[in-house]
Amino acid sequence: MRKSGLLLLVTLCVAAILAVGLCWTARRAGAQTPQLGCPTGTLTVRTGQRFYFTVAVSDVLDLYAWQADVTYNSTYLAYDGITIGDFLQGDGAAQHTIGPVETSGKLDDVAVTRLSRHTGQDGSGTIAYLFFTALKDTGTGSTSAKVSSAVLVDRNALEIDKSYINSGNCWAKIDDDAPLLIQPLLGSRAYLPLVIR
Repeated sequence: MRKSGLLLLVTLCVAAILAVGLCWTARRAGAQTPQLGCPTGTLTVRTGQRFYFTVAVSDVLDLYAWQADVTYNSTYLAYDGITIGDFLQGDGAAQHTIGPVETSGKLDDVAVTRLSRHTGQDGSGTIAYLFFTALKDTGTGSTSAKVSSAVLVDRNALEIDKSYINSGNCWAKIDDDAPLLIQPLLGSRAYLPLVIR
């Protein structure tokens, strides 16, 4: 009886150790590094059309504020503005936006923070919409707006590790003969697929 009791105890200990190890591995595998960038593939737009890139975060915990720069090829794209997404307002918090400072081909220091809440937001969602006008045909290639130098911070102003979706590039193929790209309306910005010739 003693040997069988000892064998049962050892078996239960080994099973418990295996269960803890499997749970730890599953927890680590389930924890994703937050990502930032344009989750859609390459957009195809007509020359002269106004359109937007959607910039999103995914799998983030306690996001309280973010800041980023955007570079773009001014030969093919004309910057038309930015609309801040509602991810940081998901629980009714107010938000405050600073910038960006615009120069040809670059937007510096667009920054957004939550106000009136003591916690950040968890999950995935849209943080900004970047509006451009397609200036000229890209031929067989494409062009991009690139989100770079991004900083995500939590409620304690500690930086959140992240990676970039598609290295931060938001791609567009511009074609003189492409059909109009139809995109949903956005909040207060009345957006129509306008073509300027």
